Order: sequence, then structure tokens, then C-alpha cells
Amino acid sequence: MKIWFVTPCSREFAGPFAEVLETTIKKFPREGTTVTCGWISEGEQPFSTPTLHQFALATNGVAMANSIIVAEKQGYDAGIVGCTIDPGLYAARSVVDIPVTACTESAVLLSPHPWFQIFYNSTRRLSSILYSRRPHALRFN
Repeated sequence: MKIWFVTPCSREFAGPFAEVLETTIKKFPREGTTVTCGWISEGEQPFSTPTLHQFALATNGVAMANSIIVAEKQGYDAGIVGCTIDPGLYAARSVVDIPVTACTESAVLLSPHPWFQIFYNSTRRLSSILYSRRPHALRFN
């Protein structure tokens, strides 16, 4: 099995973290599984204003989804979005046939925290995760 782990910045931008990440993700796969770390540079810019931040997230999400599309065409069996805000996760899922997951979403789904409410669409794919600082606000009938 081949897994594509894509990060939302270039290897150069990541600096020393790049080597740590690449070393770490190779320690855990079971025998016969390889994990390749992918790097992108689209959307990589300082988040000096909210508008720039939103632009960078949108650009980055498209680049992350495109990276997973390319990985599927190259024969990868799964994709992982390696960013705390999971940019491009839902977009990638909607256009590829391989499983796509993300670090933050996985942590939230495994969390028994009452402040998260999880919704699925009619195809049983995750459609959204709501977070509230007021857990009572998430209780829908």
C-alpha cells in the first residue's frame, strides 16, 4: 500500500521540521506500506491580514486537493492531509476514488469530547464537524 501524506507548504518553508516529519511518518506504517511526504508551495504566504489568511487557505486547499488527485493518478492507495485545519480535505474526497483523511479530522472523530457534533451526508461520507464552546448549542432535534 502506498500512502500520500501532503503538507501545506514547501519543504524549504518547513525548514528543520521537514526532516523531522519525513523521518517520523516512516516509523509507523506496517510492513508493506510506504508513506511518501508531499510538499506544495501554493498558498504559502504570511498571514498578515484576515483577507490574506483566507486567500491563503483557499489557495492552499485547492493545491492540497490537486496534490491528492495527482497522487491517485500515480497509483497511491490513500491520501492524508497533514495540516491542522485540513485544507482541501472535502474537495479531495469529492474528486478522487481513494480514501482521503486528515490528522485533525481523525483526532476529532476519535475524541469523545461533547463539544463536537458530527454529521454525515446521504452517501455516508463525513459532511461536517461542528465545534462550539457551548456544547448545549449543538443539540439539535
